Amino acid sequence: MAIKKYSIYNTILEKFILKLGDKFYKVHYTDELSRWRRIKILSKEEINKLQEDNLKKLLIHSIEKIPFYKKLKTDVDLSDGDVIKNLKKFPIMDKGLLKSELDNLVLGDINKLTKHMTSGSSGIQGETYESLNEQLSQRAIINFLWEWSGYRM
Repeated sequence: MAIKKYSIYNTILEKFILKLGDKFYKVHYTDELSRWRRIKILSKEEINKLQEDNLKKLLIHSIEKIPFYKKLKTDVDLSDGDVIKNLKKFPIMDKGLLKSELDNLVLGDINKLTKHMTSGSSGIQGETYESLNEQLSQRAIINFLWEWSGYRM
């Protein structure tokens, strides 16, 4: 009997309460959690393909939308299918470069993003910015990992 109640509560939480929260805050938490549940059942080959496709999308997005990468004018050719070769054409980002190019790396209104800072123990204090959707995506991954170990909301 307790298992049925737990299942009912879980269904109500996921199908109604969390979906309502997604609509209210204009986020995609429940979609992201479902996406990770689907990824869990993929084969190794399918995961490798998904990884390659996502990396390609990220590189395309970077060179088309982010000012820092636009002005680099790298000779990236994503039509050749070798995503890793193209990734190597992108600069290695360290804290100094991130700090000096921050305005050219953040896409959108920086005031609407959540700021995270490192301690600066390496000599340079680092900072990153995330949207609410990015934060909730990370929370969905954490919930998914908890589910993998037997926990359910």
